[in-house]
Amino acid sequence: MFWKRLEIKEAIFKTLVYADIFDYPPTIAELWRYLISSKPIPYEMFKEELKSLRIYTRCGRYFLGSTSIIRIIIVRRQESKKKLRKARKIANILFRIHTIELIGISGALAMNNSDKNDDIDFFIITSKKTLWITRLLVLMVLEFLGVRRKRQQQNVSDTICVNMFLTEEALKLPFVKRDLYTAHEIAQMKPLFDRNNMYKKFISVHTWVERYLPNALKHRTLRNNTRSHMENFSWTQFLVRQCLVFESLARTVQLFSIKRHKTTEIVSDSLLAFHPYDYRSRILKEYKRKLEKYEI
Repeated sequence: MFWKRLEIKEAIFKTLVYADIFDYPPTIAELWRYLISSKPIPYEMFKEELKSLRIYTRCGRYFLGSTSIIRIIIVRRQESKKKLRKARKIANILFRIHTIELIGISGALAMNNSDKNDDIDFFIITSKKTLWITRLLVLMVLEFLGVRRKRQQQNVSDTICVNMFLTEEALKLPFVKRDLYTAHEIAQMKPLFDRNNMYKKFISVHTWVERYLPNALKHRTLRNNTRSHMENFSWTQFLVRQCLVFESLARTVQLFSIKRHKTTEIVSDSLLAFHPYDYRSRILKEYKRKLEKYEI
């Protein structure tokens, strides 16, 4: 039993360390859901061990350090509500593009931890062989609405950053991206619109997430406020076929622009991942540094 207690303690502190990188003290439910462990830990054992640890708590949240950031957390939650309402309005418009199978929110907003000056990250899954034409249509709509985040833009508050596109025939992310950071991004993503059970399909091919977060995908379903569509196949198929005609042209035009500014982005016909500042590597390095600092 002793070694199990040490294992649970380590898992709890690892989770708090990761959350601390984002200045986000989790609730007990979030601490359990995003518990960093290589294998499942019974909830009762987790709860018992948590009670025995000397961890700062305030307003139902657990802090690795000072509790003074609680005011910031409250403000961020309020800002996140506003951003989420705007995100839903924009997603409602974008979802009329019938080659879009899923629109989800990733990043800080997915955890209700957005600052007033933050942008809104969208994650999009497209119908097969329509990645480039879908991205072009999405960018055109966002540009028309005046909410597209542009490269080198200074004021990005409430702009839409579409940082990842996947096609339905290639839902599995590359092995090189299968780490704690990506596991978190998948687990915390908030689906806004879902067509033909695409969210369920996406989650089902990423069970590897449980190697890092064994509780994160349990009972993961669409939220009540997620719009889900099961559409007439022949009508949807017709619209998708019309888009296929322009897929090659859309690819050529966009690749010309992307190659001029390419840094750490991943670009293929089934996956587009735009993270020019490589947050993933920075977060994982900071996580490792904090673990060493706390001797975990």
